[in-house]
Amino acid sequence: ILLEFCSIGAVDLVMLNLDKNLNEKMIKYVIKETVEGLAYLHENCFVIYRDMKAGNILLSENGDVKLADFGVSAKNKSKLERRNTFIGTPFWMSPELIRCETDEQLSYDYKIDIWALGITCIELAEKEPPNNLISPNRVLIKILKSEPPSLKSSGKWSSEFKDFVQKCLEKDPNKRPCARELLKHGFLQDHESCKSELLSLIKEHKLKLDDDSIRSSSESEKGYLSGRKALISIEQNEKNGHLTKEKNENINNNLADHEIAKTNWKIDVNELSEYVYLELLDQVLNSDYESPSIPEIILSVFKDLFSD
Repeated sequence: ILLEFCSIGAVDLVMLNLDKNLNEKMIKYVIKETVEGLAYLHENCFVIYRDMKAGNILLSENGDVKLADFGVSAKNKSKLERRNTFIGTPFWMSPELIRCETDEQLSYDYKIDIWALGITCIELAEKEPPNNLISPNRVLIKILKSEPPSLKSSGKWSSEFKDFVQKCLEKDPNKRPCARELLKHGFLQDHESCKSELLSLIKEHKLKLDDDSIRSSSESEKGYLSGRKALISIEQNEKNGHLTKEKNENINNNLADHEIAKTNWKIDVNELSEYVYLELLDQVLNSDYESPSIPEIILSVFKDLFSD
């Protein structure tokens, strides 16, 4: 099976990495693309998605929005076919789906995806779904007995966005709009003009990942080289009889850093191509440091890494 690669990953991970929510323009673009996907699933494929959430909305580097993870979806024979399986992620479950847990005579249709879409809108706006601090079992009861959730800080959001969320979170599925009807909602109009906002977020996300990767690699390298120097220091001091208790403690601390760094660094080093590896070795072998030389230390590092 060949699947399209979405290099940016899921929207919830982007929010987690940047520690911030999406603004309204970003939400408009992501949700419009998502609703188009749901409309296609419901009308053309007769599929009830059953796991609508930010963690299943993937982004490509070009800002394309894709739905993922159909492991719990239901493939029906017609749009009118209903299901009664209690399945999904609790915080995004609709009231009618939850009721199926205790009453096998009840059922639901594709409108459960619309409820989950409304919860996803709040998740994108606030980084978390409503009631996220409550245990999954308790949240199911709250969904059944409480009024539908709404956006916090309502003054921050447009009336169109708030109305869109409210319509998605209609507790009566018969009054809840379908995906095709939602595509006509004012909130989702002119969404293409908002794509640049999402692309800016993607760029910021990538830069943050690159910075974190460089910082992690640098810290691992420092720890590893510190450890290699400690090993050489032990050998030299033992030969000269100069290894004191204080020196031994300092060296052991460096060795601990060395072992941690070796574990963290191994993945990056093993991914070096043969060409880069040989070029690196050539450079360190031609350096002019006195013994114990930097080339000796680095060569020892690579010897350990590639011998495992």
